Amino acid sequence: MLEAPPLLPDPELEEQGDRIVRALERYAKGLRPAELRGLVDAPVESVLRRIKGEIDADSLGVWLADEGGENLVAAVAEPAGSGLLGHAQPLSEGFVSLVFASEQPICENRVADDERHSKRVDNAVGETTEAMIAVPFYLGGVLRGVLSAVRWRGGCASGEAFGSADLQAAQRASAVVERLVNFALAKVILGIEL
Repeated sequence: MLEAPPLLPDPELEEQGDRIVRALERYAKGLRPAELRGLVDAPVESVLRRIKGEIDADSLGVWLADEGGENLVAAVAEPAGSGLLGHAQPLSEGFVSLVFASEQPICENRVADDERHSKRVDNAVGETTEAMIAVPFYLGGVLRGVLSAVRWRGGCASGEAFGSADLQAAQRASAVVERLVNFALAKVILGIEL
């Protein structure tokens, strides 16, 4: 089999690369939860559904820091009707805020009994979080939020622990969603439709 020659940058556009990257960072930093929802199309939804199923989670959410930097807001939720969408979690409490502050993922299987767990979301959706995976979520290379997956007490995988393979799957999902949303933002920045 013949090896294909490497793809090279377009010489006419290469000079604009740094400007595009800076614009992407600027747009990513200012992106609001409702705007993120508007960038989530069928491919992103498909990735989230697939990962939710792969790790056997009851709910999956993408949390985005709000404009004031005071809350993480559930900008995307799977399933959509879970009651999570639009919920705000103060950056001063809970595991998702801990992940956002530290930029370190967590895989916690005794969430309900852990004092670091904020019960705000549980109370809002009428469930008890049994286990949680939360990983940093970046856009334009900038930390913007957290992707979380939870198992409810009495839910689809009640009593089963998340493992390292589940954590790795969530990290991959976060990276794939970032790339897809970055592409959508780049199309907006450049004013192109592909």
